[in-house]
Amino acid sequence: MKTIYIVWNKEKTDRYCTFDKQLAYEVRKGATDNCFYEDGRPSHIARAFCEKYGEEDCSIEEIR
Repeated sequence: MKTIYIVWNKEKTDRYCTFDKQLAYEVRKGATDNCFYEDGRPSHIARAFCEKYGEEDCSIEEIR
């Protein structure tokens, strides 16, 4: 079973979900230049989340 990684904004009113642990980490820290899947494809949704909430103290929740 895959783990789902949910990146929450500070207020926990918006989230970004992925199966990619590294991508979730990059999104949590707001690294817009590092929003790529393992195969090298850019994640435009991850980048948009970073641009909107990158300055906040985001968190990651893991669901197994």
